[in-house]
Amino acid sequence: MQQDDLHEICGLPTKFRESDPSWHELVLRSPYPTNQDRLTEDHLASFLKDHSDFIGLWVSFSADKRSTPGAFLRKSGQRYEVGYIERGGSLGASEFYDEPAQACARFILRELAA
Repeated sequence: MQQDDLHEICGLPTKFRESDPSWHELVLRSPYPTNQDRLTEDHLASFLKDHSDFIGLWVSFSADKRSTPGAFLRKSGQRYEVGYIERGGSLGASEFYDEPAQACARFILRELAA
């Protein structure tokens, strides 16, 4: 997968804030659909380790979400938490990561597939 495609995918929250299309429409217009099978969590985490500015972008995107059900990403102490909020606001199972890039990669893939 090309670096430009990864940059575009990881920059989707910025495009979402600056444009009119829905999240779903932005994802469909991105390189994600044609690269979905090649975009693994480990591949994405490796990219994010080298481009850590995207991690904060996705944490902010998660904090700004106002819809349930849906995934979330947040810093929890020294770790990062990826979880799911059920319809009605109840918290589903969460996963905790010491490595922010791995947590962010997990969250991004959940958001892209939603």
